[in-house]
Amino acid sequence: MANIADRLDLALRERGLSGAQVAAELTEAGIPITRAYVSQLRTGKQTNPTLQVLRALASCLQVSVGWLVGEESLGAASAAVDDLQSRAAALGAAASGLSDGSLAVLRGVIDLARRAEGLPESPASGPQATPEVSAVPAARTTLAPPVRAAR
Repeated sequence: MANIADRLDLALRERGLSGAQVAAELTEAGIPITRAYVSQLRTGKQTNPTLQVLRALASCLQVSVGWLVGEESLGAASAAVDDLQSRAAALGAAASGLSDGSLAVLRGVIDLARRAEGLPESPASGPQATPEVSAVPAARTTLAPPVRAAR
């Protein structure tokens, strides 16, 4: 079974991200973490991150926590991504035809829900990536600075 270090290293390489980039993204999202700590997790020198850190890393790298800790196979992770994409498509269909003002309200509600669950703010909307078969589940979007909701 793969461990956190193996999976984190693999996900970072597949996404083309450095530990410093991930640390900056998580810190900006309210999860203070250093580049050194990400490096220690990546090399196995640290092996027991908090659930909050695991969730934040998984969200940033667009993988499940189960995949990141080695409890999910690629097939299970792909099924989870497929389920997530199906649910997102259903939400998109339900929002179809709404005014820009109503869509802005929905984005605000989503951002509030993400904060309530300790997740980073949702990345900017963009075209969906086509899933590919690789060692890391395909990212649904690229890593982008969080979008700040207008208040």
